[in-house]
Amino acid sequence: YEMLCLHRPFHQAEGNLAILAVRISEGKFDRAALEKQAEHYNGGLILALTGLLCPSQEQRTRASDVLESLQRLQARYCPQHSAPASTEWWRTRLEEVREK
Repeated sequence: YEMLCLHRPFHQAEGNLAILAVRISEGKFDRAALEKQAEHYNGGLILALTGLLCPSQEQRTRASDVLESLQRLQARYCPQHSAPASTEWWRTRLEEVREK
């Protein structure tokens, strides 16, 4: 989220820990910022982010599931890499998407 929107998801409540805790437990993050950036990124990435930020444990996407999805994307777009994607690999993919 921070890399896409250039701020934390709950940035509007960072000055007050009590409000921050409530916002996190209620899942009230800056959705408008994410929606604004969504047109520039893969829909799967946006769904993964919103799934990770879901306040309901039963509905929340597990981090391990997101990692598996990212590894499948890496295998699809860069099959010669069998190890988990490096920061440089993801940076290159993002630049390719932005150029399109």
